[in-house]
Amino acid sequence: MKKIFLLKLITIYIVSILCSCSKNKEVEEIITDEEYETLTTIDGIMYNICNTEVINSSSGTICCISGPLEAEVNDIIQFEYSGNLEGEVEVTWEVISGELLLKNTNLNVATFEVQEGFNGGSILSLGTSNSYVCSEAIEITLIN
Repeated sequence: MKKIFLLKLITIYIVSILCSCSKNKEVEEIITDEEYETLTTIDGIMYNICNTEVINSSSGTICCISGPLEAEVNDIIQFEYSGNLEGEVEVTWEVISGELLLKNTNLNVATFEVQEGFNGGSILSLGTSNSYVCSEAIEITLIN
């Protein structure tokens, strides 16, 4: 029980640090807390936040994508892949659906531009290390 409380406290602390980059950003609420990811509303936009400490200490293969779950046309949105594969991990990104343009990748981070005609979409991250693979998809909806 103490461990779960401590993990929740660490997650809230990490989210508050992420949001402190800009004074006008504010964490409005934490909707749900899974063991390794948290859905959080920041400035009215829903985000998925991965808890890398939990991911790295878990048995089995786990991967997760941190980033916004909502966007508007012309937004530049950034996602980060986290996983517990051992060794050097190569991460690739792919647009599964929707009017999203992959603009840039840097190690485990990818930047996308939301294009005209976007009504929602999804992206896939694929982490590969040695002969192990972990993939995760995330869905982004249009902000009305």
